[in-house]
Amino acid sequence: MPADGSLVASIDIRGKPDSPDMTCGFSLTFFDLARQVYDKVPYILHPRTLHRDHVVDLPIQQDNAMLVALGVFMEGESDHSIPIALMEITRIVIKPKQAVTTDIGYGIANLHVKSCSHGTNVEKRIAWDWKSVPQPHGKLWPEEMPWSRTTGPFSSFTVRIGDEIIGEAYCLEFPIRNEDLNVSAEMITISVAGHLFGGGLANSASITIARAILTT
Repeated sequence: MPADGSLVASIDIRGKPDSPDMTCGFSLTFFDLARQVYDKVPYILHPRTLHRDHVVDLPIQQDNAMLVALGVFMEGESDHSIPIALMEITRIVIKPKQAVTTDIGYGIANLHVKSCSHGTNVEKRIAWDWKSVPQPHGKLWPEEMPWSRTTGPFSSFTVRIGDEIIGEAYCLEFPIRNEDLNVSAEMITISVAGHLFGGGLANSASITIARAILTT
């Protein structure tokens, strides 16, 4: 992959404030075309200090080189006898440095619950539409970017119940399982965020509904 600065690695992570106070991070490995050697560049993080949802943008730039690997590392020794979680990686996107973002004017709309029958079973799903907002200067979707007949400018959608991510959708609906409703509240908030082709993130939409609607 070219390392001329035109691309960036965008990584969505979820910090864990109650994790051990250890250092970890990401590394980019470049192959130097002139010297014929590998160079590893670290980017250090302190997960306990991060916000619960955090985006790390790593510039893919090194003179006369190619990016060949992206890795994760941890520094120091752990005295824990079982594996420990320092952070959760929810998405990795390699995108143009000037990625298409929300100023294009697309978003999520008409969030609702639907029922689907499979024989004697009834499955509840959260469904939605995508919308476009008229632009004052007639700005259109770039011709060089992909476009889906189903999801339009969106490559995928992140679905959350409360603060917890329950999955990724690649169409305009997502099944809600009983195990996803591991909350005691009578009212539940479900949100959907759209990821644009090219790496941009559209504003999320949410709906608050009675738990009973999803379990009956």
